[in-house]
Amino acid sequence: MSAGTKTTTQPKRIRKSTPAPQVVPVTTKARRILRNPANNEADRPPYASLSFVRGKPTRHGWTATDLFAVPEQEYGDGWITGLRAFQELQQFIKAQPQDESHIGLAHWTLWVIEAAFKAREADRDTKGKSKRSAACAFTQCVGQFVNAMLRANDGRYMAEVIACHQKTTDHFKERDAQQRAAFIARMQAARAAKRAAREQASTSGHYKKIVVAEVAGEVAT
Repeated sequence: MSAGTKTTTQPKRIRKSTPAPQVVPVTTKARRILRNPANNEADRPPYASLSFVRGKPTRHGWTATDLFAVPEQEYGDGWITGLRAFQELQQFIKAQPQDESHIGLAHWTLWVIEAAFKAREADRDTKGKSKRSAACAFTQCVGQFVNAMLRANDGRYMAEVIACHQKTTDHFKERDAQQRAAFIARMQAARAAKRAAREQASTSGHYKKIVVAEVAGEVAT
């Protein structure tokens, strides 16, 4: 390089360091789960307090995963576990407000009973420790309580339930018949309108042919 040549140097760029975040960012799914009040331990549904019910929090709320999560035991110990589970369910139902135990609680009670029957059938061929003995004790209590209730009831409740459902069924049948009749009438009217339109188009086309033929004849003469 010659002595008369001047060299220019570019200043070095100093890259600023970005401070690390103080809080680890939470994913969108985690935000949904944390934001849902049903996922808080204190806001779980009442039936989640039963010792034989298992569940987990999801973005849709607290979801039950096993409604008859009793331990696998020998026959005698399992039978006692089933009796205690049914006693716990009975005490839980009696502790609920009367106005809230009509629909929601009835559904959950039915699902628990169904889970017990499924556990009894699933472990039918299992030897040794299983859930079958607890499920047998639980379902036997269900049968005994239903039998006692049916004997004590005078029948008026079931008569009212049957009359109510019969009235509802008749109402929906009548509504469906009216809707079906209205639909058929609309379809028949639409077909008639299309048929009339085709006949009119055919008639007008015939007249056009006659007029064209007459005009052609006059021109020829």
